[in-house]
Amino acid sequence: MIEVALGMGMFFAGVILRSMAFLQLKSVGIRYRQALLIRKPPRIASEGVYRYMKHPAYMGSLISIAGAGLACLGWGGVIIAFAALPLFQSRMVEEDALLEEVRNG
Repeated sequence: MIEVALGMGMFFAGVILRSMAFLQLKSVGIRYRQALLIRKPPRIASEGVYRYMKHPAYMGSLISIAGAGLACLGWGGVIIAFAALPLFQSRMVEEDALLEEVRNG
């Protein structure tokens, strides 16, 4: 039963973190899209949750997925959920490369 409570707490904490990240991006004029493209030089978000971590939206997603796995399947669900980590990592690497390209002109 503790796994369900902990998992639900993780799930909601992840949702809150992801929401905070999107609100922070919106406050600096950046809209999230599935496709990686930059239409104009962005202002790099460095306040709020971005002050403490580089990719808070993805971290929030991973925490939510792990929490759902824990709540539904126990600790094995957490291991299964983290199988998604390479997908998130590849997207983060692509975003970092694109932002570095913009910074360097």
